[in-house]
Amino acid sequence: MIDLNDPKLNRKKKQKIIRELYDEIEREVSEIKDEIKESSPLSLWWKTPQKQEDRIILEQLRTKETRYADEGWYVKNKPYQYEQDYQEYINILIKSEKAEIRGIPNASDKKFDALNRIEFLLTCINVEAKIRWIRYVREEKIFSDELLTRLKLFLYSASDDLNTTQGRILTELCIDNNYQSLSDVLDEELEKNAKTEDKNIRHHIMKCETKELRRLLDIGDPFYVYRGFVVKEDEYVRLGKKSEGDAYWKQNARVGISYSLDRNIAGYFCFWSLTHNEDGVDKGRKIRWTDKIPNYIISKEEMIEEWEKYVSDLRDEQKVKPIICKFLIDPSKIKGFHMGTTEAEIMITPEDTIVDSYVIPTSKDISTCLCNWRVKNLQKWDDITSIYFNENGVAVMPIQKQDGGLHLIFADGKEINEKIKTIKDSIKESGDTPQGVRWDAIMEEYFKEYSYELPRDELNINPLSIGKEMFNVITNKHNVNLKRRRGKVYTWTGSAIKSLKQIFDK
Repeated sequence: MIDLNDPKLNRKKKQKIIRELYDEIEREVSEIKDEIKESSPLSLWWKTPQKQEDRIILEQLRTKETRYADEGWYVKNKPYQYEQDYQEYINILIKSEKAEIRGIPNASDKKFDALNRIEFLLTCINVEAKIRWIRYVREEKIFSDELLTRLKLFLYSASDDLNTTQGRILTELCIDNNYQSLSDVLDEELEKNAKTEDKNIRHHIMKCETKELRRLLDIGDPFYVYRGFVVKEDEYVRLGKKSEGDAYWKQNARVGISYSLDRNIAGYFCFWSLTHNEDGVDKGRKIRWTDKIPNYIISKEEMIEEWEKYVSDLRDEQKVKPIICKFLIDPSKIKGFHMGTTEAEIMITPEDTIVDSYVIPTSKDISTCLCNWRVKNLQKWDDITSIYFNENGVAVMPIQKQDGGLHLIFADGKEINEKIKTIKDSIKESGDTPQGVRWDAIMEEYFKEYSYELPRDELNINPLSIGKEMFNVITNKHNVNLKRRRGKVYTWTGSAIKSLKQIFDK
C-alpha cells in the first residue's frame, strides 16, 4: 500500500491516488448498498403504506428508556429526517473506515464524527429495535469486527432497560466480543486520546483510566476489579462456605457483568442502590442544612458528614447491607469495557470472576466514595459543586449572568471561611437561613475583598471547562505563587462564551 504521507509524493500525485482509492471504496460499498438501506432501524415502518394507522410502529420503535426518553420524539415525529440522517451517516461511517484502513488523511476524523451521529440515532430506538439492528448488521457483515465491537459497547453502556428479558438478550449480544477486537478498540482510543488535549478534569481522568487498562492488559496477569451493591440482611454474598470449595469464590447475590477498576465507583453504586428504586427512579431525600447555602462554599468534609447521616438513615430504614466486593479477573476473559464515562467499566461474565474479598462499608466510606466520584465528573464551572469549598486553598465563586455570560472570582479560602463560619453554624444548628441573608450579594462582596489574580495564560482559565492545572491550584496540589488583588473578577460575556464554544466544539 502506498504511503500517502511519503514526502516524496507530490501534491498532484497524492490527490490522484486518493481519488482512485475513493473510487475503489465506492465500488465496494455499492455492493452492499441494499443491505445498508435495509439496516435502518425504521425498516419496519418503510415496509408499510406509512398511513396514519401505521404510525403505531414508530411509537413502538422509539425508546422510552429513562436517559434517552426525550430522543424518542425524533423517531416518532421526524421519521423521514431520521432516515435521511441514518443513511447519510452510515455510509460516511463505512466509507471513512475503509479510507482510514487505506491511510487516507483525515479519514479517522470523519469516521468518529459519523460514529457519534450514528450512536445518537441508535439511542432513539427501543431495546427490541437495537437487538434487530445488531443481529442484522452482524449477519450481513456491514462493519468490521472492530467497528461493530465499538458500537455494541456503546449500546450496552447507553441502555437503561437491561434487567428485562429483552435487555438480557441485548446484553448477550453486546458482550459477545473477541479479545482481539476489544484490544483494537482500546488501541484506537489511546491513539485518539494522544491527539487531543485534555478538555477538562473528567476528560483527563478518562484518558488516564484508558492507559491504565492498556497497561494491565499488556502485563497479562490477573488483576482486581470492584462491584458495589446492597443485599438483604439475611442474604449471602458468596455462593458457598469456604469448606464448600469453588462455590466460596463465586458471587451469590446481585450478580452482573459490570465491574470497575475504581473502588470509588463501587461505593457510588452502593449509594445509588440505596437511593433509587428497582426502576432506577430517585426516591428523593429530606432537605438538609447544606441545601440552604451555595454549593461552592460547602467543604468536602461537610458534604461527607451530611451524606454519611443520610446513608445511615437509609440503611436503617431499608434493613439492607451495602457491599463493596473485590474480584480477581483474567484479562483474556474480558468481554468489554467503557472508559467514556467516569465509571472505568469492565464487562466480564460472573462465572469468569473470583470473589477475592468483600467489606460492608461504613456510611462514611460510601459518602467519601460518592464525593470522589463527583470530582471525577468535573467538566465545567457549573460543576464547581463537585470540588467543594477548600478553606486551605483557593475558593471559587461562579456568577451566571442573564446574557449567558459568566464571572469567576478566585479568593483566599481561609479568609472566606472565617467570614461565613458563623452563618454556616447558625444554619446547621437551626436548619434555616438567618433573616436578611442574601447569599449572592454577601459572597460576591467577600470574594472580591479576598480575591486572587491567577496566572491566566499558564492555567488556561476559561469559562468552558476546568483543566488539570486549574484543578491543582484550586485543590492546593501545587504551590503556585498567587497574587492578592482586591476586586479581581474574570469576566466573559454571553457572546464571548458563544464564540468560545464554536472554537471548542470544532
